[in-house]
Amino acid sequence: MALCPAAQPSDAPTKGQVVEEKDRYREAVRTGLAKGLAATARGLSSASRALASTSRQLRPPEAADPWDADLEVPAAEDAEPEVPAAEEAEPETSADVRALVDQNARDVVGELKDLNQDELRQLRDAEAQGKARKTVLEAVDKLLAE
Repeated sequence: MALCPAAQPSDAPTKGQVVEEKDRYREAVRTGLAKGLAATARGLSSASRALASTSRQLRPPEAADPWDADLEVPAAEDAEPEVPAAEEAEPETSADVRALVDQNARDVVGELKDLNQDELRQLRDAEAQGKARKTVLEAVDKLLAE
């Protein structure tokens, strides 16, 4: 009795072929997972910066304690708003820069290429007045010198 040609044992994959195919699938899954993980990390980093920026914008300004004995409140008709001269006024720090200051140094340095010259100067000032991390300050100085 002859076997059907399609069912010949010689057409079956060898153990080596099965192992190769399994390794290819395993590598494809690893690559896909690594890419997905990297994309998720980038998304979370971006969301974290946006959340930090939003929370700073929504935070109410700190009000003076009305019960503070040293506080002098001028009468409404006598009060003159203090407006600094144009050359004395400090530029407002952008939300992006404020969000960066709270990140770790590696993340800050990684984001520097996305900032313009004004934002780099703002970040440098904020960093120098705050944490004063040498790594961040040197990276910002390098970009400002370009």
